Amino acid sequence: KEAGELPFGQFPTLQVGDRLFAQSYSIAKYAARLAGLMPSDPLDVLEAESLVDATDDVRSKYVPIRYLPVEPEVRLQRYEQFFKETLPPLLKNFDGFCARGDFLVGGRLSVADLAVFNMCDYLTSPSCDVQAASPEHTAMGKTCLDAYEHLKAHMERVRQTPAVAEWLAKRPKTPHDNVLALTDADYS
Repeated sequence: KEAGELPFGQFPTLQVGDRLFAQSYSIAKYAARLAGLMPSDPLDVLEAESLVDATDDVRSKYVPIRYLPVEPEVRLQRYEQFFKETLPPLLKNFDGFCARGDFLVGGRLSVADLAVFNMCDYLTSPSCDVQAASPEHTAMGKTCLDAYEHLKAHMERVRQTPAVAEWLAKRPKTPHDNVLALTDADYS
């Protein structure tokens, strides 16, 4: 970062040959094309990419809470507002998409399914040490999908996909995902 070599001054990046690329969702979409997880029909691609981008709308409202330079009580109030007011209409939209069939686009697993699964996974796990230390606020995350049966079923269907299940079994386990607060001892 200090050397000025990162395209936008931050991670993640992906190096392909001598070219360096940035931006999480651009990298994910590129990888999806290589892995056969991007639909071939242009309209299906548009739909898949719009679903991926919609998960970023959720992430952009949720993740910043953990970095607020405020007292823990204020941060917990923000989590409560997010889970009770901001998130429900967004999840209702995803639930509607999930009601259409087993997979979101093209009748097979795609990058859209993985993005929605990832969103559900991070929403249901504590985002930071402050949220993790509050049983009430941890429960808000763990139960945030309960009213959305199609979204929950979709998450389980993707979780049971062999390659996804294999990754979940071996990925590092942490008490929360705020890398600024994690220590080596937090990784199992």
